[in-house]
Amino acid sequence: MAAGITTTASFHSQKMKWNDRLHNTFLFFALTNVYSTSLYVSAETSLREMQLTSASAPSAATDWWSVDPIWTLRGDRDWAKSAKFSPDGKWVASAGDPNGAIHIWDAASGGAAISTIEAHTNKIGSIDFSIDGTKLVSGSYDSKVKIWNVGSGGALTLRNTFDHGDEVQAVKFSPDGKYVASGGWDSMIKIWNPSGGVQTENCVASGDYYDEDGGLCYTLHGHTNYTLSLAFTPDSKTLASGSDDKMVRLWDMENGTELGSFAGHTSAVHSVDFTQDGTQLASGSYDRTINIWDFHNNNLIHNQTITAHNDAVLSVAFSPDGKYLASGSFDASVKLWKRTSNYDLVVTFNAHADPVYSVNFSPDSQKIASTTNDKTIRIWGKPCKPGQYGSHPDCTSCAPGTFTNKRGMDRCIPCAAGAFQEDEGAKECVKCAVGGFCPGDGTDGSGFTLCPVGTCNDIKGGTNEASCIKCSIALGTLHLIAAGSFVLCVLLYLYVRYTSKLLAAKKAEFVMKEAEAKRIAAEEQGLEFVLLTDTVH
Repeated sequence: MAAGITTTASFHSQKMKWNDRLHNTFLFFALTNVYSTSLYVSAETSLREMQLTSASAPSAATDWWSVDPIWTLRGDRDWAKSAKFSPDGKWVASAGDPNGAIHIWDAASGGAAISTIEAHTNKIGSIDFSIDGTKLVSGSYDSKVKIWNVGSGGALTLRNTFDHGDEVQAVKFSPDGKYVASGGWDSMIKIWNPSGGVQTENCVASGDYYDEDGGLCYTLHGHTNYTLSLAFTPDSKTLASGSDDKMVRLWDMENGTELGSFAGHTSAVHSVDFTQDGTQLASGSYDRTINIWDFHNNNLIHNQTITAHNDAVLSVAFSPDGKYLASGSFDASVKLWKRTSNYDLVVTFNAHADPVYSVNFSPDSQKIASTTNDKTIRIWGKPCKPGQYGSHPDCTSCAPGTFTNKRGMDRCIPCAAGAFQEDEGAKECVKCAVGGFCPGDGTDGSGFTLCPVGTCNDIKGGTNEASCIKCSIALGTLHLIAAGSFVLCVLLYLYVRYTSKLLAAKKAEFVMKEAEAKRIAAEEQGLEFVLLTDTVH
């Protein structure tokens, strides 16, 4: 009897130890589950915040011009000799095809021409807008100079026609709108009253004659060969001209006299342009160079020579903000120069296949229009940074649920399934992390969502709740929501199953030993032993 009591006590002691071990095991995993769940949620939140911060912080824009054109305008039936932005930046006017047409393009969209007019009977050599954008002047190989009214929709209506007397290569409005200058193959420069045969105090018969019917103010004589380019100072008091005679000349617009001639090139001067503040003049030549001149007291002082291109420089233009100089060449390239003390090269544009005859800046200095005889006008510029679309200065941030990952994109891309973006201006979408799913793209507030309690997900890019897997084990359900939780669930299940079987075997062993002891004791006392299985605990 005593032996039986000792055996029973020993069994209960061992039973309690195994129960404690099992209890502690579950307590450990339960606490681990709570800790890992809270740790996971905290880590996942931090990860999500980190991902969002990264995705919504595009790199800052710099002085960066794309080597690819923003737009390519097509429509001229032959070469495009000249292109100009309107002063408000809404349109680009181009001319140069053999039938003498002028095209007006929408500068914002880069689409088809919104207006085309058969303006001359021969190729147009040059066009220019008045400073208020209400008028356009065109000069043609048909020897005519025409003034056009510019309608609100870009339509052109003829205002006046003047006869230069020979093929016209260059035309220019004075900034104050009082004069139109034309130059051509006859080497002369003619100054016109854009209003026609209405004499004003600014258009006097000085040095030549005033043609009351034709609107001619006076004629400037001095060049000994073709006049190829014209440029006014910002105050309209001085006119510069470039000629095939290799000279740059300055003219006094108040009395129609020559102020001086300036040698600096070894070949024809095809283009001249003043800075917006009137302190410098650039001249581009067939000798492949650009000369920079300082303008002071009606005089030009040579500043420096830029060895610019591999062939003739056909066009030069300063940006309205004074920061850049653009040049176009017979070598089919457009080059952009930074106005430092040395005129540093910023970028070379090489998309044209033929000589570049004209370069012109938009009024905000963010775009350049270039023309050539490959039947295109190309628009160059500063494309918007990743996370935006459009071009400077009209950059628009991508809406939530969309992104751009390159500069200069014209639209934003929607996030793919299993990714989201809740912020504006993103350069990428965030792929859903483990432990959750993305039912939407983030545009409706349905971005990243954690799996429900009791489920787990160790695969990125889940799109719905079905991507969350329920984890369960014998002797209860233990939910672990963490990366790799499915594997952990399986390992835990196998461990607890092994422990349960081991405990059951130990219990059976103790029961059998106790039963055997009681049977022996009963036989010694002459009693019948009956094993009541429902009393065994």
